[in-house]
Amino acid sequence: MKWGLVIAGLNDMRKPPETLSVSQNVALAATGVIWSRYSTQIMPVNYSLLSFNLFVGATGLYQLYRIWDYRRQNPETQATGVATVAAST
Repeated sequence: MKWGLVIAGLNDMRKPPETLSVSQNVALAATGVIWSRYSTQIMPVNYSLLSFNLFVGATGLYQLYRIWDYRRQNPETQATGVATVAAST
């Protein structure tokens, strides 16, 4: 069932980066890193858990890179987005 998170992360690669959630991908990346470390510290080492969490962390980090790269290349869209949110409230 947990592999569904990896599949969802891979499906998010089709989405445009401006629609991705930073907080969601930070949570996925952090979860992947923390649980990867945990899976190497328990005895016996759980390689299945390690592989899953490496994939979760990698997809979260890749999505964060895509968001960062989009925002770096399009700084004007952030200013417009803030103004649009402020105007709509």
